[in-house]
Amino acid sequence: MAQAQSAVAVAERDTPSEPAASAPSPRPRRARLRGSAGVSLLAVPAVLALLVFNYLPMAGLVVAFKDFNISDGIFRSPWNGLDNFRYFFSSGETPCC
Repeated sequence: MAQAQSAVAVAERDTPSEPAASAPSPRPRRARLRGSAGVSLLAVPAVLALLVFNYLPMAGLVVAFKDFNISDGIFRSPWNGLDNFRYFFSSGETPCC
């Protein structure tokens, strides 16, 4: 019986007598963005480097599949398919093992 009374006393002691305060309301979106402007500014050079060195060369890969004409440019030159690769491998200029 003494243990039951002490358990009730511990439960009453651990239970807060007043309700917990509600969580603060979230900050408005504009205030959160303004707070992270410095971090976003630091990310700009990294994003630019990613675009320049990883995605810009993808346009050059298209040239391998085109009958490239400098006056038409990359995107207006007609498609050649795999003919450029067939020519390269059948010409004997391919480096051997």
